[in-house]
Amino acid sequence: MLKTYLQTALRIHAKNRLYTFINFLGLSLAIMLGFMTYLYVSDEFSYDKFHTKGDQLFLLNSVEFKKDDVKIQPGLFDIGPIDGVSKSIAHNFPFLTEVADEVPEIEEIIPYESNYISVTREANTSTEAVQYVGERFFSAFGYRFLSGDAESALSDISSVVVTKAFALRHFGSADVLGKTLVIGGDSDLSFVVSGVIELPKNTVLRLNIVLRSENSYYYKNFKNERNYNALLGFALLRDGVSKAGAEDKIRDLGIRDLGDSFEARRENLNLSQENPVIQYELTNVSELYLNPTIRVGKSSSKLYSYILIAIAVIILMIASINYLSISIASSAGRRTEISIRKVVGAGLFHLRTQFYAEAMIITMLAVFGGFTMSQLLMPRFNELAGKDIQLSVNENLSLVAIGLLFGFLLAFIAGSFPAQVLSRFRVLSGLKGKGSHRVKPGLIRAMVIFQFTMCLVFISMSLTMHKQFDFISNKDLGFDKEQVVYVSNVWGISHLLKEELTKEPSIQSAAGASGIFLGSSSFSNLVIKGLPYRLRRVRMDQDFFETMGLSFVDKEGFPVPGDNPLVEGKDYLNEYFFSAISEDSVTYGNYAGRIGGIIKDFHFESLQNEIGSISFRIAETSGLSVLFVKLKPGMVLQGIQAIKNAYASVTDKPLEEVRFLDDYLDANYKDGQRWQKIVDSSTILGIVIACIGLFGLTGISMGNQIKEISIRKVLGASYKDIAFVLNRQTVMLIGVSALLSLPISYLLIQNWLDSFAYHIAISPHLFLWSIVSLFVIAMATVIYHSVKTVRTDPAKILRNE
Repeated sequence: MLKTYLQTALRIHAKNRLYTFINFLGLSLAIMLGFMTYLYVSDEFSYDKFHTKGDQLFLLNSVEFKKDDVKIQPGLFDIGPIDGVSKSIAHNFPFLTEVADEVPEIEEIIPYESNYISVTREANTSTEAVQYVGERFFSAFGYRFLSGDAESALSDISSVVVTKAFALRHFGSADVLGKTLVIGGDSDLSFVVSGVIELPKNTVLRLNIVLRSENSYYYKNFKNERNYNALLGFALLRDGVSKAGAEDKIRDLGIRDLGDSFEARRENLNLSQENPVIQYELTNVSELYLNPTIRVGKSSSKLYSYILIAIAVIILMIASINYLSISIASSAGRRTEISIRKVVGAGLFHLRTQFYAEAMIITMLAVFGGFTMSQLLMPRFNELAGKDIQLSVNENLSLVAIGLLFGFLLAFIAGSFPAQVLSRFRVLSGLKGKGSHRVKPGLIRAMVIFQFTMCLVFISMSLTMHKQFDFISNKDLGFDKEQVVYVSNVWGISHLLKEELTKEPSIQSAAGASGIFLGSSSFSNLVIKGLPYRLRRVRMDQDFFETMGLSFVDKEGFPVPGDNPLVEGKDYLNEYFFSAISEDSVTYGNYAGRIGGIIKDFHFESLQNEIGSISFRIAETSGLSVLFVKLKPGMVLQGIQAIKNAYASVTDKPLEEVRFLDDYLDANYKDGQRWQKIVDSSTILGIVIACIGLFGLTGISMGNQIKEISIRKVLGASYKDIAFVLNRQTVMLIGVSALLSLPISYLLIQNWLDSFAYHIAISPHLFLWSIVSLFVIAMATVIYHSVKTVRTDPAKILRNE
C-alpha cells in the first residue's frame, strides 16, 4: 500500500514538474541556510565551556558611571561599549594583590598580560605573541596538555608552555618537552619547555608562548605603580561563595583607593546618591566571548547570532509559505480527481495519506538538497562568518536528523489543507464540475505581504550598510593615510631602518612610534574635575607628525611650533585632552610647563568610538616598535622593495610583508563588513526564494483567470488593460508591504547606526530605492506568465463554453 502511495505521489510531482521544482529549490535553499545558522550559533555559544573550574573562574572588570539610570549589562542591540558607563579590564599589580589578600570569597587572583617578544631558535629570530600569567594559570583553566602537567608546568620561573601550533612552527614537532627557547635575543634569557597544549578554536585567550608574570617588562618596572594599568585579573572564587558579595568587597577596596576623589566624581557628574559611581563586575569566562562591552582577545556579540537566527527563520518562513501557498492554490484544482477516487472506493484515510505522501516526498528531498548545498558552500560560509567549521560524521548525521524532523513537520502542515478539506467535499459537485477551483485569497495574500515586507527590510538594511561603510571610507580622519605603510615589531632596529630608508628616492619620510594605531598601548587613568579620563600615551620620534600628516593648532598660549624641531621632554596633546585639562586648574597647572604644542584631533581608533585623550612624547628611536613609512606618489612598488631591501640589510633576514595602514584601519570594521556581506547574501537569497514563490503563485493565479481574460479579449479589451488586470494585485501587495516595512526597517537601521559614534543620517531615499528595487524584481518575475496569458488564443479556451 505504501508503495502505491509513493508511486502515485511521484507521478503527480512529475506531471506538475515545474511547481515541484519551484518548491524543491525554494525549500532546499532555505534549509541550507537553516543548517548553516545552526552550526554558526552552536559554535558561538561553545566558547570557553571546557574549563575544569569554569564555574568558579571570572574576569574582573571595573565599571565607572557617567550618568544616572544606565544599565551595565549588554542589551539585545549592543555590539560595543554602553553609553553612560565606562568599563575597563586593565588593572595594576597593587590593586590585584589587595583583592587577592582582602576578599575572602576569592581563592586566588591570576594575572594575565599579553605582549610581543622576539624568539631565537637556531640563529633564526622571529616576533611572537607572548602571554605572562600567574603560576597557577593552567590549574584554574582547562587547556589540554599534550605533554607536561598543568599543576607544575609553571612552577619554575624559567619554564615556558607553548602551543602545539607554535611547537610545530618552530621545532617541526610537538615533542619538545625539555627543549630550550631563547627569548629577547639574549642568550641569558633562555627558557625550558615544560608543557605543550592543544589550543582549541573556541577560546578567547589566544595563547602562544606562556611565561610566568615575573618575566614581563611590566612586572619588572611597574609592579608597584598604581597608575599603570596593563594587567587582566582572573578571579578563582571559592566553591559555593556569593559572586555578588565578592563584587561588593572589591568595590569597597576601589572606593578606598580613590579616597576623597570618590565623592568629587559624584558631584562633578551630577550623579544621584543612589548611583554607585564605580562598580566591579566578575564575568564568568564562558560569557566573555559574547559580551561586547568588555573585549578580551577574540570577541563577538549575541546580537550576531540573533540576527542570523532571525534571518534564517524569516527565510525558512518565506520558503515554507511559498510551499504552502503553492500547495493550497494548486490542490484546489484537484476536485475532479478526488471525486473519481472516492467513487472507486477511496476512503478518507487513503485520501489523506496520499496528500501527506506527496508533501513528504518533496520536503524530504528538499532536506537532502539543503544538506548537500550546505556541504558544498561551507567554505564560502566559513569565509563570510569568520569561522572554521569542520563537521565529523556524527555531527553530519545529527544535522540531517534535525533537518528530517523539520521536513516531517512541514510536510504534515502542508498536507493538512488538501487532506482535511478536499477529502471531505461532495462527490457529485466534483464530478459535475461544480464548485470553484479557487481558494479564498486572503491567507495567500497575507503570506505574500509577509515575504515582500521582509525582503524590503533586508534591502533597506543592505543599502544602509553599504552607505555607512562608504561614509567611513571617505571620511576625513584628520591625518594623511594615503600611501603610508608600516613595519611592526622593529624594536632596537627602527632607527637603523629609518637611516637606510632616508637614502631611497622612493621614500618621502619615515617615523617610528609605539602605542598608536597598532601594537601594545600604554594608558594612564586621570581624574579631571572629579571625572575619570583614560589617557593614551604615545612614544614617537621627531618625524612622526610630518609622516602622518598631523597638524598643530594655535591654542591659548601654545602657538604652532613652526619649523622648530620637537622638544624632548615635552608633551604634545590632542585638542580633546587639552580642552579637558583646561577646565581643571590643578591638572592644567601640572601639565602647562610640559606642553609643547596642541595637535589637531584625529581619529586614531574606529569610528564606532569617539575621539579620546592622547599625549605624544619624543622617545629614543631605537625603543620604538613600529616604523611608519610615507611613499612618494607613483613609486609605491619601488618604495615597498626599498623597505624590504633595508630590512634585509639591517637584519640579514627577509621581510615577508609590508602592510598598508589603510588595510589596518579597515580591519577595525571587519565584523561590520562581514555582516554586511551576510546581510547582502541573505537579501539575495530571500529575494530569490520570494520570487520563486511569486512565480509559482502567479502561474496558478493566472491559470485560474484564463477564462476571464479570454472573455475580456473577446469583448475588446486591449493588451494594456489586460496587463493591468493581471498585475494590479502584485502592485497592491508591494504597496502594503512597503507601508509595513518602514517602521521595522527604521528601527533596525537606527539601532545599528547608533553603534557608530559617527554615522550617516537615515534618508527617505534608502526606503524609496528599496521599494523601487523590489517592484522591478517582482514585475520581472511575473512578466513571463503575464505575456503567456495575454497571448493565449481565446477561441481555444472558450470553444466548449
